This record gives sequence, C-alpha cells and structure tokens, in this order.
Amino acid sequence: MKEALANPAIRRILAAAAASQIGDWAARLAVAFVVLDETGLASGVSVVGVLYFLPWLGPGQVLASFGDRVPRVRLLVGSELTRAGLYAAIALAASAAAPVWILLIGVALVAVIDPVWEANRSALLVDVASDDEYAPAQKFVTSVNQASTLVGWALGGVLVATIGTGGTLWFNAGSFVLSAVLIGGIAVPRDSERPHRSGSLRAAMGFLRSDRISLIAIVTTMGLTIPGMGIETQAPVFGRAVGLPDHWIGVLAAMVPAVTLLGVLLIPHRRPDAILLSVSFGVSAVALVGAAVAFSFRSVPILAFVGYAAVGVPFAASTAANIVVGRRLPSSDRASVFVVVQTAIFSALSIGAIIGGPISDVAGSVFANISLAMVGAVICGIGAIVTFSNENLAPSEGAVGNLTKNPNSPFHD
Repeated sequence: MKEALANPAIRRILAAAAASQIGDWAARLAVAFVVLDETGLASGVSVVGVLYFLPWLGPGQVLASFGDRVPRVRLLVGSELTRAGLYAAIALAASAAAPVWILLIGVALVAVIDPVWEANRSALLVDVASDDEYAPAQKFVTSVNQASTLVGWALGGVLVATIGTGGTLWFNAGSFVLSAVLIGGIAVPRDSERPHRSGSLRAAMGFLRSDRISLIAIVTTMGLTIPGMGIETQAPVFGRAVGLPDHWIGVLAAMVPAVTLLGVLLIPHRRPDAILLSVSFGVSAVALVGAAVAFSFRSVPILAFVGYAAVGVPFAASTAANIVVGRRLPSSDRASVFVVVQTAIFSALSIGAIIGGPISDVAGSVFANISLAMVGAVICGIGAIVTFSNENLAPSEGAVGNLTKNPNSPFHD
C-alpha cells in the first residue's frame, strides 16, 4: 500500500478529501443545531439531512457528467471554491439571524455540488493512479471517508460549543478553500483519461434478475440504510433528549462512523459470498437489538453512546455487500449498473434522513430510535436468513474478484 502514497497526486486527493469532508460534516451538525434551535422541531433536522442527499436523485448526477467535458481538475477546484463561497454566505446569514429558510436554501445549493465533487474525485483517482497503485489507493479512500466523518462529527460538536455555529460554518468554508488548493496542484497526464458511460436501468435490472445473491445484498443494504440513517441524523435531537451537552453530541454522532471503520477492518472477506453476507447481516441484527435496548435507558446517558456505536455495525455490513457485488458483477455494463444502483442507495439515505424527525416529533426521539433500531434488526435478520438459504447459488458469469476495481460501487463509503 506504500506505493500508492508515494504518488503525490494520490496524496493530494486524499488530503483534499479529508479537509473537505471534515469541515462539511462539522458544518452539517452546526446547521442542524441552528434549525433545531429556531424551529424546535426534530423534523427540521430531518429536512437538513434530506437536502444533502436529494441532489443524488437527479440534478447532481447531471452536473457530475460535466467532468467528461471539461478538465477534471478545473471542475473540482471550481466546485470547491463555489461551496466555500456558499458556506461563507450561509455563515453571514446565520450571524445576522436570518430566517431558517434562507439557510436551508444555501444548504440545498451546496448539496447540488456534492455529487459533482464525489463523482469526479473518483474519476480523477483513476486518471492519476497506475494499475498497481489504484487498488491500495481505493482502500485509503474508504478509510479517509469514514475517518473524516468521525472527526467531522466530533469536531463539529466542539466547534459549536466553543466558537458557535457561525464560526463553525466559516471553518467549513475555509476547509473547502484548502481542498481546492490541494486539488489544484495535481497534474493529470493527457493520455490518462478513461471513457465513462451513463447508467442504464435495463442493464441494472438484467443483472439483478440474473444474480439473486447480489439482489439480496442490495435490497437488504437499502433496507438497513433507512433506519440507520434515520437514527444517525437524529443525533442532535436524541442527545439533547437524554441530557447531553452540545459538545458531547458531536461525539455521539461520531460513534457511528467510528464503529463502521473498525467493522470494515474485521470483515471476513475471504469467506464465500452467501456466508459473508449472512454473517454480516446476522451480526448487524444482534447489534441493532442491542442498540434498541441501550436507547431505552434514557436516564443513563453513557448508553446513548453504546446505542449509536451499535448502529455503526450495519453500515459496516454494507461494505460486506460491496465486496460481494464487486466479486459477482460481470464486466459488461459495470459502470451502468453501479450508477443506477447508487441512485437506489441514495434514495434510501434520503428516506432515512427524513423519517426520524416526524417520528420524534410525534412520539419522542427515544421511541423513534428504539423503533427504527428494531425495524433495522428485523430487516437484517431476514437478509441473513434469505442469504444463507441461497448459499449454493453460483456467481454471475464473468464476475470479477476485486472490489477495489469498482470505485463507483454504491456501497463504497
């Protein structure tokens, strides 16, 4: 893996991703606090989460395709500077006590640019990495994504408590500028551009009909993503409900990516596909039952951290699904299938981001977290049983064996 880090372009991509995502996750927590303080509604926090995921369902993907028409580095630098400018405007609006809807418009505009950054950053990694460097570089990308989410959540709580929401938003604007500087220093070889293809619903449906194990992996991952995201996005609401100070709420939210990162390292990836999935989903079901039990003891704040840590387990299981789909996916129409399935996964993220708020408003955040955890446990349990019952199904013809060659996988964090 050292050879990947020896490439300065790869180091810059990783550093830019870390800077951008740490600031962005910190700012998401700050915006959630602003909305919660102004409206007093948990569903308002859900709206913030939905705004970040909604562009993946159409407009963001259209904009991301411009990376095939203009120099990729120029597009990435422009997207980062645009996000920096928008967050500077959001910070000014927050400092001036502007209406919440103005802040939400700013967040929506920023979110439209997120798919542009993610899609073209992945493509840039293909452009600058050699065949030997690419696989380890993808592993580093996974680690950076999870670690940045963890640090961003935790740092966001500390920043809000020390410099306020406005200062946290300015911090995020600066992180985008730093990311732009890092990306701008990358030189892309002229002959390194690779052709890209658009998604095809027919190709995706054909693949899923032909390979039941991959279909189970995708459907179960979508199912566990909805309640998991519902719990994760409600961390500010649940944290206050159990009496945690704001600077500890960031740590509470960070428990999810922390355990996800650890879980990814422990995945028994050498096991057969069906066994790998059934074990991963089975462990996730047990973890979510444990989360529900922990959430029920609202008078013991430390158990809130235990519950959120347990929620990270099923997100790690989604990486096991990534491994399985990557091994079984035929080389033909690979990009097309991944683009369409990615849309399905982000649809699940959007649903999960919004359902926690209304449940919390009606029945309380403790009930919302308990019910969502139990729903997730049932989904994971069914996925484990169904997968195990299909363990003798062979992989699709032409399957590949290395998930790291599939950077566009919807399960790749």
